[in-house]
This record gives sequence, structure tokens and C-alpha cells, in this order.
Amino acid sequence: MDSNPGFEVTAACRNQTPCVFRSRNIHFDVFIKNKSDAPIQLPLEFIRHAGPMVKLRDNRSPRSLIQPTHMRDGALLSNLTVLAPGQFVAVAGLIDASYLRNWGGASADVTAVVTLGAPLGEASEFQLIGTTQFRIVGIDAASKAGRQDEH
Repeated sequence: MDSNPGFEVTAACRNQTPCVFRSRNIHFDVFIKNKSDAPIQLPLEFIRHAGPMVKLRDNRSPRSLIQPTHMRDGALLSNLTVLAPGQFVAVAGLIDASYLRNWGGASADVTAVVTLGAPLGEASEFQLIGTTQFRIVGIDAASKAGRQDEH
């Protein structure tokens, strides 16, 4: 997916693979890894407070929506975390269950496109850190896929 050359961004549902919707909010983690050869300063608390931007795409229709993020707190921009080369940090995310209920509930099939951005270094404008995605299927769709895998 898209990425700032200094970072590798991945995401996964917390405590489950694949990501199955069971009528509850989906909790996930976004992992940011410094893949450069030098330390990078990152406004991590700013990113954690605002949360990732999540665009949900229904895999069976043209429907999509962007889930609102939290208000950004500019005061947190001065609180920088240094990521050493190869080091990674996690940012928690949440997808509200109401969106998935409206898109099929137990038979939902949705792709979550997760984007992280923040002002980096001396820049005051937002820069892309990275974009990644993962799939969420409803419990019925997951059990149906599991039965097909058995044959």
C-alpha cells in the first residue's frame, strides 16, 4: 500500500485472524515501523489521540464511508517519540459495530483502509505515514468460507 519511505505500516484485528465481525466493535492495531537507517521523530501521542483514519468499503457494492476520527490536539505535536531504525510502535483503532451491522451484519464483507498521517519533522502540514488495509467478514461469511476450505 502507500507509504512514506521511512515507514512500514501494517494493521490487524486485535486477537483474531482473520477479522470476524461478531456484532461488536472491531478493535485493531496499526503498527508503524521505522524502516530507515536513522532515528525518526514521530508525534506518537498526537497520532494515538486522533486515531487512524478508516475508510470502510463494502466488498459487494460500491458503498464506502469514512469513519470520523477524534478531534486533533495540536498541543501533543511537541511530544515526540524517537523511533530507532527497525523499531515499531502500535496505535489502537476501533471500527464502530453500527457500520458493519448496516452492511450485512453476520454476512458482512468489508475492507477497512487505514491511513495514518501527521506533521513530521519541522513540517506543519500533514504528511502521509502510511496506508494499509484488512478485511472484515461477518460470522456467517467466515463460517461459510471455513466450510468451503474443508472441501
